[in-house]
Amino acid sequence: MAGLPDLALIGNGTIGALVDGMGRIVWACFPRFDGTPVFDALLRDDGGGAFAIEIADFERAEQHYLPETAILVTRLYDRHGGGVEIADFAPHFVVDGQMFRPAALARRLTPIGVSPRLTFRCQPSTTLQVVPDQAPATLDRPLTVVCGLAAVDTRDADGWLDATANGWREWVRGLTLPEEWRDAVVRAAITLKLNQSDDTGAIVAAMTTSLPEAADSGRNWDYRYCWLRDSYFVVDALNRLGATEVGQHYVDFLLQVTTHLPGDRLQPLFGIDGRREIEERIDPVLPGFQGMGPVRIGNAAYRQVQHDSYGSAILA
Repeated sequence: MAGLPDLALIGNGTIGALVDGMGRIVWACFPRFDGTPVFDALLRDDGGGAFAIEIADFERAEQHYLPETAILVTRLYDRHGGGVEIADFAPHFVVDGQMFRPAALARRLTPIGVSPRLTFRCQPSTTLQVVPDQAPATLDRPLTVVCGLAAVDTRDADGWLDATANGWREWVRGLTLPEEWRDAVVRAAITLKLNQSDDTGAIVAAMTTSLPEAADSGRNWDYRYCWLRDSYFVVDALNRLGATEVGQHYVDFLLQVTTHLPGDRLQPLFGIDGRREIEERIDPVLPGFQGMGPVRIGNAAYRQVQHDSYGSAILA
């Protein structure tokens, strides 16, 4: 399809978000992957549903991940030699022996050169605690902006970036990596890891719903659930790299959801929390990606009989 955006994934095993090339958060669900879409600009055509940080007199943008992390860096430059660096991430590190991975997104802003003039445009589609809400300002020192659930303690937010970077690099150090295409393999491994729920071990097929398989096809499915087939391939790929904890956690989930199945049928997908019934409905408001609806929430494929699900479960 024409006009497909170039999107980057960030997350922490609790939530995930998609960021476009201008540093706009255009998709994020809370409090977990299959939760309510709070930022949903990806499926809207009215300019809303995003968290944008705009720079006055914009000239150009550039973007990259910090090496061996799930931290995305976007740099926006103005025509006067100034700019802002936006480091987007979801906190993910150990504190006092416990993993800190709240349902929150952090944006670390650092001025480049002459203090840039910024406008915050945060337009969530539903209630969300946002700091700040919307404010044009001159950025003259680093600032961390956090959006998430009200229970998140943000007093130490300025230190989250380094802690999260160190946490991801520690995970990468545990991988067995090939010499050829090493950076690409690391990036793929982190991306796959971001699709596993740290709470339950479930692996979602995608972070999104209702992106059309083909233009105006109507084949717009909700993939924010755990397909046994897709999950096996993720487990197999990461096992080959030595990330065996992903497979172990997934097998725990698999055993939990299959131990007391009614009847003798293994359904092809489950909810992140192990629920079996994932009723499908159409969102009456969102127009869909580039206006190509419908937007579906839920997936009725849980009722299907897919015999390869048994093999996928056994292989995992």
